Amino acid sequence: MSSGIQKNEGTELKTVSMAEPPAEAAPGTPSGLDSGPMDGVREPRNKLEELKMYIMPVVARYGHLVRLVRPWKEFVQFSKPTKEGEVQKRITGNIQYFQANYAICVLAILSLGILTTPSCLVLMLVLAGVWFVFLGKNEDPNWKPKINGMELSKTQRTFGLLAVTLLLVLIFAGGLIMSVLGISAGLTIVHAAFNSGTQFEALDEAEQALDQI
Repeated sequence: MSSGIQKNEGTELKTVSMAEPPAEAAPGTPSGLDSGPMDGVREPRNKLEELKMYIMPVVARYGHLVRLVRPWKEFVQFSKPTKEGEVQKRITGNIQYFQANYAICVLAILSLGILTTPSCLVLMLVLAGVWFVFLGKNEDPNWKPKINGMELSKTQRTFGLLAVTLLLVLIFAGGLIMSVLGISAGLTIVHAAFNSGTQFEALDEAEQALDQI
């Protein structure tokens, strides 16, 4: 009889122990992160993921600028100015209204100029490769370059390479950049003067209606 009771008790204890909830994860540890860095950030497994790690913060920070791009249908609506002072008003208003569109056009013209200029194209490819390698190397805590015995910090190395990059761009692509900026400025003024600027006409009508109230 006693053995049967012991067996039942053992079975009961076993059942109770099996019904116990699993141990909870330590506070502050995200679910599914049983291993890896303590801060829960997964290390990049290849160069592509490493590149995304640098690009995504930039996209998150400046992605809202995309909303400044106006509809291209409005951008290509043209009409001849007929009212006195309308040209000046159109130039001022359209440059402000289409500033993001103009920036895209300038970048497109500059990219076309680089692609059609072999020396500039080679320079940009080399600089892109140098920066790709540098961004990975700059995160290595064991990399401690020195100049005249002085160890360079991470920020100093970044600004140093940035200065060298700007110098090389000015030397080998400065003429192209100045030409593109000059042409773009002229085209921007002409476009702003002849764009119909219907958004300004609507604003004027609204202002006149308010003045009559």
